[in-house]
Amino acid sequence: MAHVVLNVCGMKYEVLVATLLNSPETMLGGLVDKWNETGEFSDSSATTREIFIDRNGERFQYILDWYRDGKIVLPPHVSYEAFLSDLQFFGLPTDAVQSP
Repeated sequence: MAHVVLNVCGMKYEVLVATLLNSPETMLGGLVDKWNETGEFSDSSATTREIFIDRNGERFQYILDWYRDGKIVLPPHVSYEAFLSDLQFFGLPTDAVQSP
């Protein structure tokens, strides 16, 4: 299956293209959707793309939780205010964060 490497300020996350395509209305989903439409992932068994994202790499794992599970549970040590700016940057709903 095709996947994409998301390099978030040096922290690399490998994600299936299909996971991001489930939400084409978001920043990452829209980008991958455009690549998909232009045939960038036509040979899905061998295609890998890397995207550099200038955001906090440690908080990004919770962004991926939303793509995978549709919800985010932030641990107490993560700043809610800082994470809200991440949600807005990636085009995710700000009500996605649930209490632990």
